[in-house]
Amino acid sequence: MTPAEFREALKRQGLTQGELGRLTHSSRSMVNRWYNGVHKVP
Repeated sequence: MTPAEFREALKRQGLTQGELGRLTHSSRSMVNRWYNGVHKVP
């Protein structure tokens, strides 16, 4: 999942731009950890 796809998924859930920006900013490291973890699983 790319950052753009992540933002699209959030938008589909009906988040506003303000919520989207805040979530994207605050959860970036969390998303990166999730993304890296998923791709380390065989």
